[in-house]
Formats: sequence, structure tokens, C-alpha cells
Amino acid sequence: MKLQDTVTSVQKRLDDEDAITWSGAEIALYVKDGYDLYCRRTRVLFDIHIVENVPQAGNWTTDLERYLAEQSPGMGLTDEKLNFTAEDERDRGISGAVGGSTEGPVRSTSPSESIYYDDFAIPIGVATSRLPNSTVDVQRVTWDDVEIDPEEPAVIRRKDSQYERREGGDPRYYTFGKDGLLVLRLVPPGRGDADYATVDGSWGTMTQTDDTSITVQGSFGVLREVEGAFPAGGPHGTPTRQHPDEKNIKVEVSRLGRSLDHYEFEIPVMAIKYVIFWAMYRALKRDGDGQDLKFAQHYADRFEMGIMRAQSRLRKMQKELVLRMGQSQMDRESFGLGDPQLPYPYGPATGRIIQ
Repeated sequence: MKLQDTVTSVQKRLDDEDAITWSGAEIALYVKDGYDLYCRRTRVLFDIHIVENVPQAGNWTTDLERYLAEQSPGMGLTDEKLNFTAEDERDRGISGAVGGSTEGPVRSTSPSESIYYDDFAIPIGVATSRLPNSTVDVQRVTWDDVEIDPEEPAVIRRKDSQYERREGGDPRYYTFGKDGLLVLRLVPPGRGDADYATVDGSWGTMTQTDDTSITVQGSFGVLREVEGAFPAGGPHGTPTRQHPDEKNIKVEVSRLGRSLDHYEFEIPVMAIKYVIFWAMYRALKRDGDGQDLKFAQHYADRFEMGIMRAQSRLRKMQKELVLRMGQSQMDRESFGLGDPQLPYPYGPATGRIIQ
């Protein structure tokens, strides 16, 4: 179902098909608002974002530069923002940022420069990554297909006061939000050692892969599907990059729907009526001709009913909790990120003297 279909449905319900009281553009704004609100509160849209565990590259410094690059066909754009290149520059207010930038460091401007990292002993740890703007919430994070736990920054700091300055390791925890809006931090940072396939060329779609497990069907056309892979970003389009599972970082998120100006609704068809109810509520509530506050409240209640139904259904679909019998082999509080420490039977706590 497309945006114009819902706009027409709202106008019919309001008995304003000629758009005398409410313009089509106004109703479209209400529909988009209801769509975003429904996705944000119900978290029904699932997606996977890959934090590439490779040396990070950045060629833009402000959101304006990123926006202009996105509007310019053929403009190369990296995922990371280049505000500073070394950790000790974080608090110097690079690029005029008051109090210092929280995004970085990024040590190169192009992925092709990563071949020089070993020659110059440049650290390549992957500490932070900014999730897409459509992200609503983080559901799960995995490294090397092993789930890592969320943790409060204050707890991480008690375990290792220098966790923000460590070079690299195997991620065990993550924090979300402390380093900026939609910025996820890995603790310890990834080593940047994911094994990506070599890419021949810079433009176009994938036409061939050296993966022997993939069976080619037909002789012409583009790659449309990879068995066992998740179609991140939506079910349509052609694959442009294949991410390995080994030593890589996956972030499972709930997200907003894609822009209705270019895509159809991604929520179930039966749920679109609740978006229509929200548009009815907004139209009947606004000041001016056609205002009916009592009727508006009726549609607001029906929208809330749809939210509760979706949330209840998601709770019922929750997977069974997997339990492990016996005591864990690892104490979470003894996370060894900091300096080496003596075993627990020794030291001042026991009164023993070490010679």
C-alpha cells in the first residue's frame, strides 16, 4: 500500500475527497507522522546493521557535508565521520566542536589506505560506530556470532578506567548513547581483523564471488539473493557488499520504516489502518474548519488500541529463555581489561605479606 492510497482513504473518511478542508499534503504529513510513531512504539520492524570490523575510514566532518554528498550522484561517501585521527585529540575541540568531538578517531580518508597501517604501526581498533538515523532501539549485538552484553558506562569504568583508550581485543560489552546520539561503543574495541573478500572495482552491483558454496543459476542478470543471508535495509534491491560472519560485528535493531515518498508501507497490511486512525486524529484535532475534538479522541483511542495489540503480540512471540545449568566459568565482575592483578587469596584483603 502506498502513501497516496492512505491519503485518499483518510479524505474519504473525513468526507473531504475534494481537499477543501484538509489538503492532500497536510494529510500526507499526518500519515507519515503516524507511521513513524507506530514503528517507534511497537518496534515491529527488524533489521541488522553491520559494524565492519575493518580499519575505519572517514571523508566528511559535518552532517551538512554528508547531506551534500548524498545529494550528489557519484560522490564517494564513507560511513564514519573524520573529526580527529588520534585518541589524544578527542578533548581538543577539533573542528570547532565545543568540549571536543565524541566521534572517532578515524585515521584514514579511504578504505584503500588500510594497506599502509601495518607499515607505519597505526592502530586499527574499531571502538565506535554510528547507527543509521532510522534506528529506534538496539535489540542485540554479536561479535563472531557470539552475543555480547550491554553495560552501563559507569560499570565499565569501574572495571577498567582506561576502557576508552584501549587499542583492540575481542569485544565483550557494548554501551549505547554515552558517546553521542545513536553511537555504539564496543568494549574492548574490535581488532579490525574481519576477513572481507577483495572487491574488484568501485561501482555497480555484485556479479561474481569466489565463494565455492554459492551455486550460480543462469548465465545473465545480477545477484538477487544469497542463501542464508539477511536482506538488511529491506527486501528489495540488489546486494552490493557481502559481510562475513567470522570476527565481524552485527547489531540487531528495530527501525523506522523507509520514506513513504519512495517506498510502500513495511508494516503488516492489517496495521496500516492504525496509521490512518492517527491521521484522522491529527486532522480532526487541529484548529480551524472541521475540528471535532470528541471524534478526534475516538480515533486517538483506536490508535492506542492498535499499539497495545502489536506490543501484546510481540510479547507472546518472545522466544523461550535458554538457561544454563551449573555455575558460569567466568565472573562478569572480573573482566580483565585493566592492569594485571594478583589472585584473590593474596594482598591486603587477606593480610598476607608478599615478598
